[in-house]
Amino acid sequence: MKFVRNIFSLVIAIVVLISAFNSEAATAQQAVFFIGAKRYVVNGQSIEMDSAPFIQEGRTFVPLRFLAYALGVPPENIHWSDESRTATLSKDGVIVTTAIGKKALYINGRQVKTDVAPVIIPPGRICLPARYIAEAFGHKVHWNASARTVTITISTRRAKVVIDPGHGGHDPGAVANSLRESDITLDLALKVAQELEQLGFDVRLTREDDRYISLEGRAALANQWDADLFVSLHCNAASNPAARGFESYIYSRAQSSTRELARKIHERLAAFLYQFGVPDRGIKEANFYVLRETKSPATLLECLFITNSEDAKLLQDVNWRSRLASEIAQAVAAALSS
Repeated sequence: MKFVRNIFSLVIAIVVLISAFNSEAATAQQAVFFIGAKRYVVNGQSIEMDSAPFIQEGRTFVPLRFLAYALGVPPENIHWSDESRTATLSKDGVIVTTAIGKKALYINGRQVKTDVAPVIIPPGRICLPARYIAEAFGHKVHWNASARTVTITISTRRAKVVIDPGHGGHDPGAVANSLRESDITLDLALKVAQELEQLGFDVRLTREDDRYISLEGRAALANQWDADLFVSLHCNAASNPAARGFESYIYSRAQSSTRELARKIHERLAAFLYQFGVPDRGIKEANFYVLRETKSPATLLECLFITNSEDAKLLQDVNWRSRLASEIAQAVAAALSS
């Protein structure tokens, strides 16, 4: 009987391992393109192409339709316009448009500048820069210089993001220049969450209206949901009305993964805000409860000084806040996808 029990235990262990493997395989697939080869491989299956990927200006270009198929874009969602010479791909609420000869692409209408442009090669094949297109859909790209291959890892698991609008209810946060911090953070958070959902992320808000949520409750929500990223939104304040700018925070003992995500988000937002004369005050470390107690990577964004007249003027503009919210969403999406 002991032998039978041991065999039974071994069988159960093997079944568990196979199930785990199959589960992992079901949540991600890989597409591998080979420079100069008219084929690509998806999850071990080789598929023929009529044109080979090539390198131009340091970027890998792949024929439009085969790149789209590898990314899981169905044929009916691939569109080419002879008149405007534009290609449009759409999947899961993400619409990517790019034009021949233009060093930019549009993700749900928002422009993203690129360092190369799509091209047409004989006999009339449209080729797109693989990395930019794959990352626009939230996928990861790896270049192997020795093998001269591009590997795109496509995850079907939606990353979980918690957006935390600071303050609320009886705690309005900073109040100045006819603005309440709790109102600004909620407005930004609702817009960020909506755009992230359109980009294919699972999103939860710590509050969706003007109510008070404890710091413990905010961290607990992220931990119980097993979030991949926690982003807390705030506005800054100072006794000196001349103080202004953008800064972000991480926990003083944050791991390297958190630091890298926070850096990517901060740098993108700082570059956007620079266009409006907003100073970059850098990434700082603090022992804030929501940064310390969340198990996932966490960052806190101080979106300008509510006590500064110039910063407040920007925050008072509803349309400008929408632009800032969109930039926050895009920064989060890019950081989690790279």
